[in-house]
Amino acid sequence: MRNPKSTSTERTRRYRARLSDQGFANISVAVDASTARILRSIAREHGQSMADVIKVGAALTHRALAGSPSPAATE
Repeated sequence: MRNPKSTSTERTRRYRARLSDQGFANISVAVDASTARILRSIAREHGQSMADVIKVGAALTHRALAGSPSPAATE
């Protein structure tokens, strides 16, 4: 049961600490509305979390771009 005296900030801090202990990193990303709809749709249609959808997307992107020069290297 929740401690009735804990604030939302304290609960959030504990939640993020638990995620960190499990090897998760908390990041914030801004995407356009269309991309957000697509990501939500994929998550909903496949019964996956947003984190899982992004994880698969990152792995596929990494694989697709392997061997390509990074944009930062060409600047």
